[in-house]
Amino acid sequence: MKNQKGFANIILVVVIVILVGAVGYFVFVKNPVAIQTKIPTPTPTKTADSTASWMTYTNPRAGYQFEYPSTNLTLELNETIKYPDSQTKNQDLVQFAANTKDASEQQPVTFGVRTYVGVKNNSIENWIQNGGSATSSDLANYTKRSIGGQTAYTGRGISVTYILYNYNVYIIDAHAGIEPAHDTDPVYGHILSTFKFTK
Repeated sequence: MKNQKGFANIILVVVIVILVGAVGYFVFVKNPVAIQTKIPTPTPTKTADSTASWMTYTNPRAGYQFEYPSTNLTLELNETIKYPDSQTKNQDLVQFAANTKDASEQQPVTFGVRTYVGVKNNSIENWIQNGGSATSSDLANYTKRSIGGQTAYTGRGISVTYILYNYNVYIIDAHAGIEPAHDTDPVYGHILSTFKFTK
């Protein structure tokens, strides 16, 4: 009698477990929306890269390249001095103007890379401290950084950067009118971030 009662209890438990499992299956698996709030999947937003259409300028004479805007230029890249030149045998200057305004001056900004070729100094620090820079000979007036894998110095608050590489001094600058533009100018920042040496 006890065995029959125990057997009946086991069958009853098995039946209850099967019923609970079946109900759970239909409620949770077959129709999960009925008991759950559907969480929307976030849609990734595409941010436009403002520099995606920029062009790459390469200077084979002085051995460098950088990206520049392909639109809103007031003049094309203007290679105004090419070395060797009868007047300036050791200089190379490339510049262009972007149709943007400097935050402090509110004037169009002209960007340029000037190269002094065949510099005898063994470091950019030495060149600056010996009066090569028109900005200052005191390194405390500069922010040290890496440009194109080389040590560089940018004037504090102004867009003038000096690099010495392979016995050439490269001066990357930006001017609003006749004064240096602020060093936070976005075009200037992108030129510095993409500037690299090609030889």
